[in-house]
Amino acid sequence: MTKWKILVPIVIIVLVIVIFGINEFNLINNGDNSAKIQDVSKEMLPIPATTGNVDDIIDAILTFSDNEEILMNEETADINLITADSQEINDFGQSYNENEF
Repeated sequence: MTKWKILVPIVIIVLVIVIFGINEFNLINNGDNSAKIQDVSKEMLPIPATTGNVDDIIDAILTFSDNEEILMNEETADINLITADSQEINDFGQSYNENEF
């Protein structure tokens, strides 16, 4: 009877480990996850090839400037998100004061 008390939990633990291992293996091998990740370079405008023409150079500079503006806007949005999260975390950490309401 003592063997059953030891064997049953060990078998259950092994089964749980095997099931989680199979799930992890399936998650790793289920196709390419890069399609789920948004690529910033797809939003950026392509820089035209240089030809030596002044108009093409100015167009390339303006395109580069537009790309930089896109990146700066994304950075600003990230900063705003981090700031909002930080403020919410700080508010969450404060204790309840019944005299404030």
